[in-house]
Amino acid sequence: MTLEEIKNLDGEVLTIEELNDLECEEFVEDIECIGTSGNNKYYWYDVTLTDGNRIDVYTEKEVN
Repeated sequence: MTLEEIKNLDGEVLTIEELNDLECEEFVEDIECIGTSGNNKYYWYDVTLTDGNRIDVYTEKEVN
């Protein structure tokens, strides 16, 4: 993925597999789970990019 493609993920809901793939991208410096979203439906992740910018992505909370 290019840096711009990663930036375009800001605010998107990803699968766990997509999140794991994102973590391996060369432009991603760090991914941190910062809790649940305001509506409590998703886990919220702060993604730090190598250019110093940050994006937020989400994954659905599993229902057991």
